[in-house]
Amino acid sequence: MNVLSASILGFLHRHVTGDWGDVPDEDAQANEDSQASGYIIQSLFDTGDGLLSLVAEPAKYLDNDIFPSGMKNGIKA
Repeated sequence: MNVLSASILGFLHRHVTGDWGDVPDEDAQANEDSQASGYIIQSLFDTGDGLLSLVAEPAKYLDNDIFPSGMKNGIKA
């Protein structure tokens, strides 16, 4: 496993365990509320090279991620 994969897995682990990183307080509260109601949960992490945003919609089992600038599909462009 390369360093990038390990880092992304670390951020994903934080996301699924309720650590949503640097989201504003109102978004963190919305995440708390969403856990019970099945709405979107979002996280925002500073990777040191840019921001990583994770968005999960538990009701539909969809996950999307937006990689830091200069990244495409998790690979440095």
